[in-house]
Amino acid sequence: MAISIYDEQLKGSANRFDLIRLFAAYLVIFGHSGFLFKNFPDDFYNELTGSTTAGQLAVSIFFVISGFLICGSAYNSNSLGFYLFSRATRLYPAALLCSLITVFIIGTSFTHLDTWDYLSDGQIYKFIKTNTFLFSVTYNLPGVFTDNVASSAINGSLWTIPYEIKMYLFCAVGVFLLRRQWVFPIVALVLFAYTTLSGPLFNHTIPPEDFSKYSLAYYFFVGSAIYILRHRFLLHGAIALALCIIYISSFNTIAFDFAQKLFLPYAVIFAALSYPRFQLKKFTPPDISYGVYIYGFPIQQSVSALFGETHSLSFCIVVATCLVTILATISWYAVEKPTLANKRKLYRLLTDILAPITTPIQQGWKKLIRAFA
Repeated sequence: MAISIYDEQLKGSANRFDLIRLFAAYLVIFGHSGFLFKNFPDDFYNELTGSTTAGQLAVSIFFVISGFLICGSAYNSNSLGFYLFSRATRLYPAALLCSLITVFIIGTSFTHLDTWDYLSDGQIYKFIKTNTFLFSVTYNLPGVFTDNVASSAINGSLWTIPYEIKMYLFCAVGVFLLRRQWVFPIVALVLFAYTTLSGPLFNHTIPPEDFSKYSLAYYFFVGSAIYILRHRFLLHGAIALALCIIYISSFNTIAFDFAQKLFLPYAVIFAALSYPRFQLKKFTPPDISYGVYIYGFPIQQSVSALFGETHSLSFCIVVATCLVTILATISWYAVEKPTLANKRKLYRLLTDILAPITTPIQQGWKKLIRAFA
């Protein structure tokens, strides 16, 4: 069955984006488990493909979905201010709660320092600041998890979020300043060409950090491009199957990264939007994927400190997953859901307070837009 993407498929329970994000969030936990609990060098997906890990696959899925939905959010926002405020309310309240729990509950429980020495260390307040606003990430807390198998980070999963915030800002430039829909497909094609030509298929490599950064940007912008082209984007089972066969055939070859860049975006959008009659409209679980992602690493580190040397890997995975799910659910109902439900009221209150400052800025912004139009 072949379908095109229409706007009614993008509303609420008419798609499976939330379920796919939740799957990806738990995949991150599962992918990190071997390394965090038992210091296994490779996870199951790396052994299968010879290249990427389960965590990297999950993050790529996140960025495809984010590019698709954030681009749509930008085009459906009444103003740049509301778009940016929406992104901030989605990220920062939950990140603040996670930082406080990590520092004052997990940190005080697992640090080797005296409680007063720990609380008086300026590193913990830097941790709260940077890991709340997430333009950069602080990975360590004084004396915490220093004896763990992986002692280098309290919350290693956060490294992707500063890149995602940059994508939000680039998306804002394309929608609100340039006002040209072709920006997103062109950027996606450029990033695809750059990361492919710089990859192993062409016997050339760029530094791993740069490769990850530009690859994630590609997945974000190809998701945005699919949104822009959604009315012309054909979802067909035969196409998905063909790309899947190409992808599986590329395992343990130099063509893997190239094949994944073709397969993964199509597969994610196909899984989310195809066969609308099979949508789970009566099943709407809480959107805890963000909470699962940001709590996964510190909880796994906590479980590793408590049980890593005495219990099995499967036991540690089950305990960590249950604890993460509980915290993510609390975060959703206590912080994320109320904030999102009231974001328009909060935005109006904020704009009223800041009106004397923002009105001249808005007037200058409109002049700038007219100059580019």
